[in-house]
Amino acid sequence: MFRTLLFLCVAAVYAAPFHHTMDAELRVSGSFLEYRNSHLHKGVDFRTYGVNGIAVFAPENGYVAAIHGSGQRYGFGRALYYAHGKYTTVLGHLDSLTEEKDLEASWQLLNLMSNENFFVKFPEKYVSFKKGDIISRAGEAGIGVPHLHVEVKEGNGLVHNLLQPSFIEFSDRDIPVLENVRVYTPEKKMVNDRTVQVCSLKTTGRSSVVRVYECPETILVDGKTAVKVQGYDTARAVNRIGFAEILLYLENSKIFEYNFQSIASTEVWMNRWVYDSSYTSFSPTRYTYNIYWPEKETIPSFVRYHENNGWIDTSAWKEGEIKTVRIQMSDSYGNSAIANVRLKKGLGQNVLAAKQSYNLAAGKAYSRNYKGLQIETPKLSAPHFLSATAGKAKSTKALTAKSSLYHIRYAGNGKVQPAVFFIAHPYSKKITLYHAGGTPVSNVWYNKSRKAYAAEVSSSVRVYLAQDNSAPKMSQVTLNGPLEQKLFELGISETGSGIDPNSFEVYLDGAELSEKDKYILGARYDYDRRAFLMNTGLNGSQQGRLHAIWVRAVDMAGNRSYVYQGYVLMKY
Repeated sequence: MFRTLLFLCVAAVYAAPFHHTMDAELRVSGSFLEYRNSHLHKGVDFRTYGVNGIAVFAPENGYVAAIHGSGQRYGFGRALYYAHGKYTTVLGHLDSLTEEKDLEASWQLLNLMSNENFFVKFPEKYVSFKKGDIISRAGEAGIGVPHLHVEVKEGNGLVHNLLQPSFIEFSDRDIPVLENVRVYTPEKKMVNDRTVQVCSLKTTGRSSVVRVYECPETILVDGKTAVKVQGYDTARAVNRIGFAEILLYLENSKIFEYNFQSIASTEVWMNRWVYDSSYTSFSPTRYTYNIYWPEKETIPSFVRYHENNGWIDTSAWKEGEIKTVRIQMSDSYGNSAIANVRLKKGLGQNVLAAKQSYNLAAGKAYSRNYKGLQIETPKLSAPHFLSATAGKAKSTKALTAKSSLYHIRYAGNGKVQPAVFFIAHPYSKKITLYHAGGTPVSNVWYNKSRKAYAAEVSSSVRVYLAQDNSAPKMSQVTLNGPLEQKLFELGISETGSGIDPNSFEVYLDGAELSEKDKYILGARYDYDRRAFLMNTGLNGSQQGRLHAIWVRAVDMAGNRSYVYQGYVLMKY
């Protein structure tokens, strides 16, 4: 009876032309096109309140197009592709499929036959359901804590934002929050030898649906200029809807527009061009958007309007001339934040010309851009040499390297192309390369003529140099989620080579957990949260046993953190 009433209540509140729900109140935990380490999030995540097995209903009359399995520790784990009309809804991280029409039995059999990795299409309308039928149950298969991942795809390759009124209705009256604006002048150093200037925004006005901000300072600019903005929409709240539209105006003329209501599936890898990953995080929730597009790169479908890729050319401005840029950021329900920033023409200093190979001296920090090769490092304790040759293209376009942890990507014609990279550290011939997904690059060799390590890759890679001598750092433990006792979370930061997710040492009551124990307890490192997580098995006000716990992390260069020592309340 209670379940029926709950479903009727949810259906009444969230009724829309496209109706999708599960047997629980719909609360958003991950929005469309949020930043992920290797891609843009092309679905919407709904909370399941730390519970597995919540029923998921068919959004419309339709049929099962495919089922998918990818093991229980990565990807979707268990997924269902449900076709209806011109759309296909993808449901990920499921605990099970419906037992009706032997769907769960089919998944189990395919999983056994394929060694936990398969994608099987069904004949059209072979397994059909009506709107409101139970087709699956939410879970935590694959990556992450219990939640329901939902994507809405169309046959033309577009993925749509489910969080818009044409699909599903929310009562969202939360106005987005903007925190600061970064003005970027890559060819000119303007203030204190910097090419990036930061302005903290101040609120100057507010209505029921709009918040207005001003930059209290006037920002000096010269040459090519671009704008970045940091903000969020309802961080850590019930409905984290996210931005649907971002507009940039110079005076009263629009010069750039993002529209995030839909995106081509092939464009989801463009995460590091939409976001500045150096200033984007999940804990706390902060997103920094690049409100421009890299020059000479293919313009994606979600850039709906641009003049000069959103770059502002101030070369022809008179010295001392002031113009205002306006940034407008809105969610799907008409709530907007507007920021006004004054730009003043000054005379900057030229940035060093581009080279194809670089000697980075010890004792200095670097933040430079060489024809698309962006190098940002902390203070180096030893010299470095870096050179890059991009396969047959002989270009360094869209090649990036950041921090002493180097992120390298080569892209051409809108797709990631095979490339050969040469990286050397003259004082220690030690280097490890990882693909963006975390798997090691196998085809690495030492080139004697260049005195450098080389690797041929066809996707984004992370390169860990022997420069990293710093150990990971740990924060205080926190309890997360509405039930608050479900998940043990220990924040961990690492500015060097990055955390090794497979090398955690975990002890409970003095006994070290085996790999099997870690798997059973869900002990893992979460890149999005930048934290060590472990399931406690508790729900709500359940009473558990108090265990002594200590955790030690290891980074990719082998440095071990100090030991976190504390206590955890667990069901077991």
